[in-house]
Amino acid sequence: MVETSELDVYLKVLVLRVLDVSLTDAAKAVCRATQVALDAERWIKTSPQREVEMVVGDDDRIRRLVGRDLPGSGLVDAVLVKAGQVTGDDILKHYKRDRSIDPTTGPLDVKSLRRHFGRLRLKAETMRNQLQVPEPSQILSPETCGMVISSQLSGAIQWPGPQWGSCFGTSVEWRQTTDIDDILVEVRLPLEADDTFGNLHDHLSAESPEMIDAFVEWRETMGQWLQLCLEQVHQTVGNCRERTGLDYVGSGIPEGLFSATPAYVGQFAWHHPDANATPQLDRIAREEKWCLVPSGLPGWGLVLGPPDALDQISQALTKLIADTAGQPVWTRIRQMHDDLGQRTAQMRSQLTTIIERGEFKGTCPACPGGSSPVASD
Repeated sequence: MVETSELDVYLKVLVLRVLDVSLTDAAKAVCRATQVALDAERWIKTSPQREVEMVVGDDDRIRRLVGRDLPGSGLVDAVLVKAGQVTGDDILKHYKRDRSIDPTTGPLDVKSLRRHFGRLRLKAETMRNQLQVPEPSQILSPETCGMVISSQLSGAIQWPGPQWGSCFGTSVEWRQTTDIDDILVEVRLPLEADDTFGNLHDHLSAESPEMIDAFVEWRETMGQWLQLCLEQVHQTVGNCRERTGLDYVGSGIPEGLFSATPAYVGQFAWHHPDANATPQLDRIAREEKWCLVPSGLPGWGLVLGPPDALDQISQALTKLIADTAGQPVWTRIRQMHDDLGQRTAQMRSQLTTIIERGEFKGTCPACPGGSSPVASD
């Protein structure tokens, strides 16, 4: 399909050709080679009728282009005046492409179609903005670990629950469903809950079936990645408790582990793929007790307890962190995250191209007359 910017050039050429301006002079007026003028005439003679009507039939667009671009192009004033009076119907008649009338839908309503395209563009922009991948720091956070700790204490195995909810502060929604004996994480874009999302889906399917397939695969991979991350968070929460022999600080437990402990273990593993990486832990005074913290991160309290026990706890926790770093599962998590980022960027780029073009291929139930005039490849 011809890009919108090139169609603007074609329209200006066609206006001048209606006024019997030569191909060479018309090309000069739009600052293009003569071949472009020939391409404009080939386009209007060979393109599908309803596509031609949709583009050429927009008189406001023609007047805007003529008034903005042709003054100062070297054309005499008399031609400029006449050019401002040329309508879409004049161009269609000149090239014997008069408006068609479909017996089932009637003549093409260009204004209604452009309003429809405007709504589709807004949907496409929303979809582009909602295509996001959570950052590791959002998942491997004290808040996430706190939720997991609470779910383990309460015996609730499902987090998030069965209802759709925001996924780690992104525009993506997620939920868990049970498939036989497995708990699966599903994701979707909030836009998909909109009844009119199907209209955009139909047009994008006509634009590129591969893009729809890629979107489905993106959702599936995102769900698998989130599920793998949550499994590691659950496991790390338990490993911290098992390796140190401590429970998490909470109601009735004044000393022990913080929710930041498994979060730090996970983030260290994420940032240190080398299995030989070893963390440095420091002791600082806090609330008349001593607290273990990562070196250089005094705000990240890991363990609160008496000083005589912290040396042994520090050794156990350091070994756990070192053992966790370099495990193959963390390499897989990083690779899946990188892959999701690349897929997201590609889909956002494709949507940007469509949004900037402003027109949509294919058809949907909301198209004026039930169909779109823009031809699919």
